[in-house]
Amino acid sequence: MARQLRVQFPGALYHITSRGNEKKDIFKHDGDREKFIAYLKEAKERYEFLLYAYALMNNHYHLLVETPLANITQIMHYINSSYTIYFNRKNNRYGHLFQGRYKAILVDKDNYLLELSRYIHLNPVRANLVVRPEEYRWSSYRDYVRLAPRESGLIDMESILDHFSSDIRVAKHEYKKFVEEGLKKNIQSPFDHLSGGIVLGGHHFLDKIKAMTEDREAGEELLQLRKMRKSVTVAEVIEKTSIFYGRRPSDITERSRNNDERRMAIYLSKKLTLATNADIGTHFGIKGSGVSQQVRRMAHRISQSRRLQRVVETIVETIVKCYFKV
Repeated sequence: MARQLRVQFPGALYHITSRGNEKKDIFKHDGDREKFIAYLKEAKERYEFLLYAYALMNNHYHLLVETPLANITQIMHYINSSYTIYFNRKNNRYGHLFQGRYKAILVDKDNYLLELSRYIHLNPVRANLVVRPEEYRWSSYRDYVRLAPRESGLIDMESILDHFSSDIRVAKHEYKKFVEEGLKKNIQSPFDHLSGGIVLGGHHFLDKIKAMTEDREAGEELLQLRKMRKSVTVAEVIEKTSIFYGRRPSDITERSRNNDERRMAIYLSKKLTLATNADIGTHFGIKGSGVSQQVRRMAHRISQSRRLQRVVETIVETIVKCYFKV
């Protein structure tokens, strides 16, 4: 059987599921779930993705993930491989833990983000593990309905809560009502609209994905960009970003500066080079953890702003022209 096609692009949203081999449990104890969440946190630090929702069941899990850096393959390899090694060692077993590759459904964020978050958070109720979703400890639902969010920063709630209100207390209250409507009404499953088994979205979104998968030139350009990352330096990213904004490089790298120009340069340094967070941080006078935080925040802003997306496209195009005849 051919492998499921992986469509990757900056800002892609996925509903991820992965099931135990032969439908066997992948979580035997609460400690297993805690370890899995620890690997989720590590993966977020490494790969700079956004996690909107999760639910850890007995023999499978659900994740709702956005990838500003177009790297879902690396993310899932790290999570599933790390957890499999842990689980096998703990239980003195060998071989595959998961049933084949994970399933990644590409999602139209504008039309299905809210519905999928509700679907995931109600999964434990549908499985008769609890009566109400807030009773289940191993999902992200409690993050959304409690008044004080977790300090870990594991869940990126803004995109969902902003649909309801800019006031966090009001937004959480309204989101809870939205989820509970799924308990009271016979709401149609969002997956009833699935196309080709891997895409969930409206006609315009489907056309966009179809164009991505059929355009060979776009695929070749992505391969070139991957090769280009081996050569691009952080200094070059800073230079091109400063030129775009009409600034001096020092205006961007000085630690006292805290503006979009600086944030954009940090984000693009992570996106376009192979430099580590620590290496990038030396150019901007911050630690590697600070780079990770800046990239995550800027990635979220870019995913919400067409203006910032155009800025990224323009600067990237400028850098590409230095390496390829375009």
